[in-house]
Amino acid sequence: QFPQNTEKRTKYAFLNFPLLAMVAGLVLATSPAQAQNLLSNPGFESPPSGHSTTGIPATGWTYFSPPPPPGYFGDYWVVGPTDAGVNSHGGTFFFKEWGALYLPAPTNNVAGIYQTFSSSPGSVYQASGWFNSSAGDGGGLGAGCYTWIQVEFLDVNTNVLALYKSDNFSASVGLNTWFQYSITNACDLTQPVATGDPYFTDYAVTGSVSQLVAPPGTTAVRYRYCYLQAGNAGGSAYLDDAVLNQISGPVPPVISNLFPQNMIFVNPSNG
Repeated sequence: QFPQNTEKRTKYAFLNFPLLAMVAGLVLATSPAQAQNLLSNPGFESPPSGHSTTGIPATGWTYFSPPPPPGYFGDYWVVGPTDAGVNSHGGTFFFKEWGALYLPAPTNNVAGIYQTFSSSPGSVYQASGWFNSSAGDGGGLGAGCYTWIQVEFLDVNTNVLALYKSDNFSASVGLNTWFQYSITNACDLTQPVATGDPYFTDYAVTGSVSQLVAPPGTTAVRYRYCYLQAGNAGGSAYLDDAVLNQISGPVPPVISNLFPQNMIFVNPSNG
C-alpha cells in the first residue's frame, strides 16, 4: 500500500516507477503469441510481382517440385489485379500455379510453395487459405488435378512428426469464385497414400481437429501449398490470403535456407 503522507507517497511512486516499468517489460517480453499470422507476404502484395527469374516464386516463399527438366521455366506467377477474369480475394495480387512441369505421363507431379518457422512442443496453430480457379484459363483445373494446404511439424532432423491438411480443392468445387479452406484434417503418418509422384507422399486422413498442436520433439512448423498435376492436364489454380495463426507459444523467427531451393518432399520412412 502507498503511504498516507502525500510527500512520502509521491517519493515512493517516483522511486518505484522504473521497477514497475521493468517488470511490465519483462512480462510483455515473455508473453506468448496471440493469434498472430506468422506468414510473410501472405497476400502476395510484396514486390516483385509477375514471374520471378531468381527461383523464388514470391517474396518470403520457397518453391518445391520434383527434379525439374533442363531449362525449367517455373510454373508459377504472382498475378494481379486480374487473371483470366478473376479478381484477387484481397488486395491487388495473388499467386497462380499451373502444372506445366509435365514429367512423362502417366506420372503425376506435386509442386508448390512453403514457409518454415521455428516451433516448440505444445505450441498451437490454426491455418487456412483461399483457393480459386478460372474457367477462362484452360477451363479451370484439369481433370484429376487438385490443390490443398498442409501444416507439418518437424523434428531437429526435419523428419515429419505430425501432418494436418485441408480438404482438396478441384474444379468440381466451382470456378471463378474464391473458397476459403481451413486445415482441419489430421493425417496418420503410418498410412501413406500414393499421389502418382514418386517424390511426394500423401497420408490418410483419420480425424478432424480445430487447432494444430505441436507434438513432443517439434522444432519447426511448415505451411505448405500443394498442387497435384495429373499427367498432362491443363488449367491452373490460385492462392490468396494465406494464414498460419499462432494461438499460443513463443513467437518464432523465420527459418531460411533450411532446404535447397527446389526442395523434394520425401516420405521420412524412405529418407
